[in-house]
Amino acid sequence: DNPLMAALVLGGTLSALRSDESEKSNTRPQVIPIHMLQIWFAGAALEAVVNALIRGDFKDEVAQACNGWLCSLPDRVNQAFGGSCSATVIAFSDWLQKTYSQRLVAAMLSSVCDLEMNKDTDF
Repeated sequence: DNPLMAALVLGGTLSALRSDESEKSNTRPQVIPIHMLQIWFAGAALEAVVNALIRGDFKDEVAQACNGWLCSLPDRVNQAFGGSCSATVIAFSDWLQKTYSQRLVAAMLSSVCDLEMNKDTDF
């Protein structure tokens, strides 16, 4: 449970997406960033980052970057892999379209509720 590390992994992976998109190189398989995102989403990294953002645990620069990464993630994936024939990419893109917004909102609501509950217990 290291939200800063989770944020940095997300930022690095999205940077790799941008790099793959600009290079259009076949020297690196395009699915590597998708696998990184699958691993990132398989755990509680999204929830850890959202929780840290809501609690104000990150420095302003990190918080701004994280907000941008979280808001632009579906668009970046679509830009980088639109038209891909890879089954892995297609499956992840479908999952992202169907689930990402719901999971992001659930993480935000959970974090806000936890924050409010902790305020109520502080005497």
